[in-house]
Amino acid sequence: MESALRIPKIQCTIQAYKNNTMILFVSKMRMWIFFKKTKMPNQR
Repeated sequence: MESALRIPKIQCTIQAYKNNTMILFVSKMRMWIFFKKTKMPNQR
C-alpha cells in the first residue's frame, strides 16, 4: 500500500520538474533572442 502511493507522487514530481525546466528554457531563449535583437538590430 505504501509503495503504491509513493510511485504516483514521484511521477508527479518528475512531471513538475520537466515543466519547470521547459518554462526556464523557453524564458531563457526569449531573453536571449530579445538581447540579440536589441544588441544587433541590423543582423537577422
